[in-house]
Amino acid sequence: MRILFWTEGFWPRIGGVERGALELVLALRQRGHEIIVMTRQDDPGLPGRENHHGVRIVRVPFLRAMADRNPGQLLTIRQEVTQLIRDFAPDVTH
Repeated sequence: MRILFWTEGFWPRIGGVERGALELVLALRQRGHEIIVMTRQDDPGLPGRENHHGVRIVRVPFLRAMADRNPGQLLTIRQEVTQLIRDFAPDVTH
């Protein structure tokens, strides 16, 4: 099954929710599911795309675009997310 796991915070952020999300995603991956994690990119030093233990992570600068009041960047983000969803064709979005 293809799962799009959409969460506000994810690895390498450390906290209870982030840790629980990471454990859930890794357990689902271990059971054979293909997962993409979509999360915010609040640290510009983190890559926008990454693979962590076989799980693809996509970080998008939602908050930065909102704070900058940059509608062009928001439109670009929307287009990238839409394309990712079309290409991945998830069976489930969490």
